Amino acid sequence: MRTAPRATGLHRAADPSQIAGPGPAAAGQPRGHAQAQPAAPAVTLRSYSQDDLTKRAQIIDAAIIEFAQNGMKASVRSIAARANVSPGLITHHFGGKAALRQECDDEVFRQYMELKMGGVADPLTSVGRVFDDSGELSVMVCYMIRSLLDGGQAARRFMDQLMDNTRTIVEASVAKGLIRPSRDEEARIRYMTQSNIGAAIVRFVLDPPEDVSQALTTVGTDPESLLAQVEVLTEGVFTSTLVYDAVKEQLLPAEKPSHPAGPSPTGAGTVEPSEPTPPSQSDRRVAGPGPASDEAAQILDP
Repeated sequence: MRTAPRATGLHRAADPSQIAGPGPAAAGQPRGHAQAQPAAPAVTLRSYSQDDLTKRAQIIDAAIIEFAQNGMKASVRSIAARANVSPGLITHHFGGKAALRQECDDEVFRQYMELKMGGVADPLTSVGRVFDDSGELSVMVCYMIRSLLDGGQAARRFMDQLMDNTRTIVEASVAKGLIRPSRDEEARIRYMTQSNIGAAIVRFVLDPPEDVSQALTTVGTDPESLLAQVEVLTEGVFTSTLVYDAVKEQLLPAEKPSHPAGPSPTGAGTVEPSEPTPPSQSDRRVAGPGPASDEAAQILDP
């Protein structure tokens, strides 16, 4: 239980050495002295105020950045160096790295939901926050990528939580009218989550950032691709349900393809389900042999 209020938002640290770990070795330093770590991103997940930041929260912040920068194999010692605390203090507060990582997951998801639900409430302000990122979103994205690349049960739990959060965001967005409802909401949530994080993983693997606080310049999509992504999400691609119905017929042959009530894929109008229209007499004339009835016989063979 954290005993102090936690300011939100990522800020540049007033003293970067507070989270960057040991600084460069001084000239003439004796041989055998502990070697300095590479320069680390001078960011923190909250302001470093003595009034609102406990050691426990400071350790979590440092661990998130360390995991994002160096992966989930980062040691307790390296996290302690970044947080300017002893490894023993980390053990005292968390018991071990696994419990610390779980609290880091919780904090990252707290920030993620704050950002996303803020976007549901005020989409334009949310867009501005992404483009004005001072490091918080970059670190968050890299932490998520590292968590999944690590694999194992921890990664599976992380993905399950990401799916749950996406479900909450989508439900709120549909309720507010920001996005259209889906024929199969669970399948859409799964696809959206996997495709979004998958694209970020591809860019991360091909062009890993040297500084996770600036990761959106490499892991983030270039302007042209970002506009294309938003275009696809806004306007769709296909002009009709032809391909959807064909695929559905192959996958679910027992179900007749149909278009749900609601806005059309292009937003041009509403498609309402309708009952089949009985064929007219003129239709029966050219339809070929049908049920034997007096009326049909008179039409087909006067």
